[in-house]
Amino acid sequence: NGQDDATIFSGAVLVEYEDDIISSAPVFSSGSYEVTFDMAILEGSSGYFNMGNSGNPNDWQWEFQVFFQEDGTAFTDISFELFDFNFGVFPVAILIDIDNGSASLRIDGNCIETWDWTGNLGGVNFYGDINTSSFIVDNFSICPTDVEICRLGCTDAQAINYDENATDDDG
Repeated sequence: NGQDDATIFSGAVLVEYEDDIISSAPVFSSGSYEVTFDMAILEGSSGYFNMGNSGNPNDWQWEFQVFFQEDGTAFTDISFELFDFNFGVFPVAILIDIDNGSASLRIDGNCIETWDWTGNLGGVNFYGDINTSSFIVDNFSICPTDVEICRLGCTDAQAINYDENATDDDG
Protein backbone atom coordinates (compact mmCIF):
# COMPACT_ATOMS: atom_id res chain seq x y z
CA ASN A 1 0.00 0.00 0.00
CA GLY A 2 3.03 2.26 -0.11
CA GLN A 3 2.53 3.62 3.41
CA ASP A 4 3.81 0.82 5.67
CA ASP A 5 7.39 0.40 6.79
CA ALA A 6 9.33 -2.60 5.55
CA THR A 7 10.10 -5.43 7.95
CA ILE A 8 13.88 -5.40 8.43
CA PHE A 9 15.85 -7.81 10.60
CA SER A 10 19.62 -8.21 10.73
CA GLY A 11 19.86 -5.98 7.65
CA ALA A 12 17.57 -8.17 5.50
CA VAL A 13 14.13 -7.15 4.23
CA LEU A 14 11.09 -9.43 4.47
CA VAL A 15 8.69 -9.06 1.53
CA GLU A 16 5.18 -10.41 1.94
CA TYR A 17 1.87 -10.09 0.09
CA GLU A 18 1.37 -6.56 -1.29
CA ASP A 19 4.69 -5.26 0.13
CA ASP A 20 6.35 -3.08 -2.51
CA ILE A 21 10.05 -2.34 -1.99
CA ILE A 22 11.92 -0.25 -4.59
CA SER A 23 15.68 0.33 -4.53
CA SER A 24 16.76 3.92 -4.25
CA ALA A 25 19.76 4.58 -6.45
CA PRO A 26 20.67 7.01 -9.18
CA VAL A 27 19.49 6.21 -12.69
CA PHE A 28 22.47 4.90 -14.66
CA SER A 29 22.49 5.68 -18.39
CA SER A 30 25.88 4.27 -19.37
CA GLY A 31 28.45 1.75 -18.18
CA SER A 32 28.19 -1.82 -16.95
CA TYR A 33 26.84 -2.99 -13.61
CA GLU A 34 26.39 -6.04 -11.48
CA VAL A 35 23.23 -6.07 -9.37
CA THR A 36 23.45 -8.77 -6.72
CA PHE A 37 21.46 -9.95 -3.73
CA ASP A 38 20.65 -13.07 -1.79
CA MET A 39 17.04 -14.20 -1.95
CA ALA A 40 15.45 -16.66 0.47
CA ILE A 41 12.18 -18.41 -0.34
CA LEU A 42 10.83 -21.15 1.90
CA GLU A 43 9.05 -24.19 0.51
CA GLY A 44 5.44 -23.39 -0.35
CA SER A 45 6.12 -19.66 -0.69
CA SER A 46 6.66 -17.52 -3.76
CA GLY A 47 8.74 -14.49 -4.71
CA TYR A 48 9.01 -11.84 -7.37
CA PHE A 49 11.25 -9.02 -8.52
CA ASN A 50 11.56 -6.77 -11.53
CA MET A 51 13.87 -4.09 -12.83
CA GLY A 52 12.87 -0.77 -14.31
CA ASN A 53 14.55 1.74 -16.55
CA SER A 54 13.29 5.04 -15.18
CA GLY A 55 13.79 4.99 -11.40
CA ASN A 56 10.33 6.59 -11.15
CA PRO A 57 7.78 4.25 -9.50
CA ASN A 58 4.94 6.07 -11.28
CA ASP A 59 6.54 5.46 -14.71
CA TRP A 60 8.74 2.43 -14.01
CA GLN A 61 9.37 1.29 -17.61
CA TRP A 62 9.81 -2.42 -16.79
CA GLU A 63 12.91 -4.06 -18.23
CA PHE A 64 12.08 -7.58 -17.04
CA GLN A 65 10.30 -9.56 -14.32
CA VAL A 66 11.11 -12.82 -12.50
CA PHE A 67 8.40 -14.96 -10.91
CA PHE A 68 9.32 -17.66 -8.35
CA GLN A 69 6.38 -20.02 -7.87
CA GLU A 70 5.47 -22.02 -4.78
CA ASP A 71 6.11 -25.32 -6.62
CA GLY A 72 9.87 -24.60 -7.03
CA THR A 73 9.67 -23.43 -10.64
CA ALA A 74 10.28 -19.92 -11.90
CA PHE A 75 10.24 -17.94 -15.13
CA THR A 76 11.04 -14.53 -16.57
CA ASP A 77 8.79 -12.47 -18.80
CA ILE A 78 11.54 -12.49 -21.43
CA SER A 79 11.21 -16.12 -22.55
CA PHE A 80 8.56 -17.51 -20.17
CA GLU A 81 10.61 -20.74 -20.08
CA LEU A 82 10.31 -22.54 -16.74
CA PHE A 83 13.41 -23.25 -14.68
CA ASP A 84 13.78 -24.87 -11.26
CA PHE A 85 15.10 -23.10 -8.20
CA ASN A 86 16.07 -24.48 -4.79
CA PHE A 87 14.04 -23.31 -1.82
CA GLY A 88 16.16 -21.64 0.84
CA VAL A 89 18.80 -18.98 0.25
CA PHE A 90 20.27 -18.49 -3.23
CA PRO A 91 22.33 -15.74 -4.87
CA VAL A 92 20.91 -13.63 -7.70
CA ALA A 93 23.09 -11.64 -10.12
CA ILE A 94 21.91 -9.41 -12.93
CA LEU A 95 24.79 -8.43 -15.24
CA ILE A 96 24.05 -5.33 -17.29
CA ASP A 97 26.10 -3.69 -20.04
CA ILE A 98 24.12 -0.57 -20.93
CA ASP A 99 26.67 0.63 -23.51
CA ASN A 100 26.38 -2.60 -25.54
CA GLY A 101 22.68 -3.15 -24.78
CA SER A 102 23.00 -6.59 -23.21
CA ALA A 103 22.14 -8.24 -19.92
CA SER A 104 21.96 -11.64 -18.28
CA LEU A 105 20.43 -13.18 -15.20
CA ARG A 106 22.19 -15.73 -13.00
CA ILE A 107 20.41 -17.52 -10.19
CA ASP A 108 22.38 -19.75 -7.85
CA GLY A 109 25.31 -19.47 -10.26
CA ASN A 110 23.32 -20.72 -13.26
CA CYS A 111 22.80 -18.67 -16.40
CA ILE A 112 19.02 -18.34 -16.69
CA GLU A 113 18.44 -15.70 -19.34
CA THR A 114 20.28 -13.33 -21.68
CA TRP A 115 18.55 -10.48 -23.49
CA ASP A 116 19.00 -7.09 -25.12
CA TRP A 117 18.94 -4.40 -22.41
CA THR A 118 16.70 -1.60 -23.67
CA GLY A 119 17.27 1.50 -21.56
CA ASN A 120 18.74 2.93 -18.39
CA LEU A 121 19.27 1.05 -15.15
CA GLY A 122 16.59 2.63 -12.97
CA GLY A 123 16.27 0.24 -10.06
CA VAL A 124 14.97 -3.01 -8.64
CA ASN A 125 11.46 -3.64 -7.31
CA PHE A 126 10.68 -6.47 -4.87
CA TYR A 127 6.94 -7.02 -4.67
CA GLY A 128 4.65 -9.46 -2.87
CA ASP A 129 2.57 -10.12 -5.97
CA ILE A 130 0.34 -12.99 -4.74
CA ASN A 131 -0.95 -14.22 -1.39
CA THR A 132 1.79 -16.89 -1.08
CA SER A 133 4.51 -14.23 -1.41
CA SER A 134 6.97 -14.40 1.44
CA PHE A 135 10.67 -13.98 0.76
CA ILE A 136 13.75 -12.32 2.15
CA VAL A 137 16.26 -10.12 0.32
CA ASP A 138 19.71 -9.57 1.82
CA ASN A 139 23.14 -8.27 0.76
CA PHE A 140 21.72 -6.06 -2.01
CA SER A 141 24.25 -4.15 -4.12
CA ILE A 142 24.58 -2.32 -7.42
CA CYS A 143 28.24 -2.08 -8.44
CA PRO A 144 29.83 -0.58 -11.54
CA THR A 145 32.18 -3.22 -12.94
CA ASP A 146 33.18 -5.03 -16.10
CA VAL A 147 30.62 -7.78 -16.65
CA GLU A 148 30.67 -11.01 -18.62
CA ILE A 149 27.23 -11.59 -20.05
CA CYS A 150 26.42 -15.28 -19.79
CA ARG A 151 25.27 -17.06 -22.93
CA LEU A 152 23.58 -20.45 -22.94
CA GLY A 153 24.63 -22.91 -25.64
CA CYS A 154 26.77 -25.92 -26.35
CA THR A 155 30.27 -25.53 -24.91
CA ASP A 156 31.59 -28.87 -26.20
CA ALA A 157 33.99 -27.95 -29.05
CA GLN A 158 33.64 -31.49 -30.48
CA ALA A 159 29.84 -31.32 -30.78
CA ILE A 160 28.07 -30.53 -34.04
CA ASN A 161 26.04 -27.81 -32.32
CA TYR A 162 29.05 -26.15 -30.66
CA ASP A 163 28.49 -22.45 -29.95
CA GLU A 164 31.76 -20.51 -29.64
CA ASN A 165 29.91 -17.65 -27.90
CA ALA A 166 28.39 -19.87 -25.19
CA THR A 167 29.67 -19.40 -21.65
CA ASP A 168 27.31 -21.90 -20.00
CA ASP A 169 26.35 -25.31 -21.35
CA ASP A 170 22.61 -25.71 -21.87
CA GLY A 171 22.72 -29.49 -21.93
